[in-house]
Amino acid sequence: MSIAVEDITTFLQADAGITAIAAGRIYAQNLPQRSATSTNLPAVVFSQISGMRPSTMEGTTGLNDGRYQFSCMSLDYLTTKKLSQAVRQKLSKFQGTVGSTAILDVSLDAERDFYDNIELIFRTDLDFKIWHREP
Repeated sequence: MSIAVEDITTFLQADAGITAIAAGRIYAQNLPQRSATSTNLPAVVFSQISGMRPSTMEGTTGLNDGRYQFSCMSLDYLTTKKLSQAVRQKLSKFQGTVGSTAILDVSLDAERDFYDNIELIFRTDLDFKIWHREP
């Protein structure tokens, strides 16, 4: 099992810097559609993009080496970069318990900037390797 979606969402929403920018808009897998009366940006969308569960000759280790992508999005580049910096600072080198998951190490693996010229959205993707014990 990977880290619970609720645990990641709660962990990021508890950070004042992230909340000040994203106002609680942290989603798993996909960004909700905008409506005429509400905005969905700035926001963070995350998902597990790969993972490995090492084992030994005796069986499973109970560890998960997951790679998670956190996409920070907004309508302007500066806000996107501020949001990605807040997420990076919250996650980088974190060790501890999130919900029921013991996190052993978090390291930034890659960072990329994008611009969607159809949706007119700036995006910075942060790929983190998160070593954790499976509950």
